Amino acid sequence: MGLARAIARLFNLPYLDIAGGLQEGQVAVFGPAAYQATAPSGPTPHLLPVAGINRMAGVIGGTGTQQGEEISCQRLGYAKYLVSPNVATALGGQVIADGAPNLGNVRQRVPYSASAVVLGQFEEARVVAGSPELVEGEVRPTWLELVRQVTGSEQSAAPIGNNVTRWLGAPGVPLSQSPIALYRSRFGGEVVRNLGATLAIRPADGETVQVVVARSSDGGATFADTPVTCTMTGPQSAAEDLARSLVLARGDVLGLKVVSFSTPAAGLTATFDVT
Repeated sequence: MGLARAIARLFNLPYLDIAGGLQEGQVAVFGPAAYQATAPSGPTPHLLPVAGINRMAGVIGGTGTQQGEEISCQRLGYAKYLVSPNVATALGGQVIADGAPNLGNVRQRVPYSASAVVLGQFEEARVVAGSPELVEGEVRPTWLELVRQVTGSEQSAAPIGNNVTRWLGAPGVPLSQSPIALYRSRFGGEVVRNLGATLAIRPADGETVQVVVARSSDGGATFADTPVTCTMTGPQSAAEDLARSLVLARGDVLGLKVVSFSTPAAGLTATFDVT
């Protein structure tokens, strides 16, 4: 076992830190070219493919790498993770990249929460105080995808209406003139994506039916459109938005808004994913 652990510590690959500043134990994600790495960025750092964990913090004794300096990224084996302040780690706890303002550091993932690249697991139970600390763990990156499907459907033969805004409810519930909440996020970092819609009776040529995922951050009192939307323009009877997405905060509520400029269109079903 001792020999196996020693060998496992050697799975490292060289990368160039293209931005500089990576500290020992921080997450390095892939840069734009081969063997380039940088710190995570954006609203979903826990979903970015990782080059590894920075094992060398620039020159010996340094506090971080210089731009363009070679670093050693550990992809497998036992290492030290730089854990964000005020984070508790548990033996066997899942390790994921943390978000702003702690980009580059790691935290423990809540089981059954949102999709993530699980970097490995903690091998040390610790409560980190007000400053980042190095905590022992195993590095073994793995994709973990959770998909929650949310569907609204109104299969009535009655037309949706021309120049109207309506809301989809659960399957079998009639269209509503008021917003209907279909989903509530339980964890920060959940992402809404993959909207698709189908009409049983298509719009006439040139007429449109648009489906929008709408979000409420005040418990459903008010809703605002999100970028996740698709439009069926007659004679189309189906449309999808598989490109755009939106990161949710804990407690956000989602609904499906329908904007119809069609006289005959009817029988609408729409589904999106929360991952």
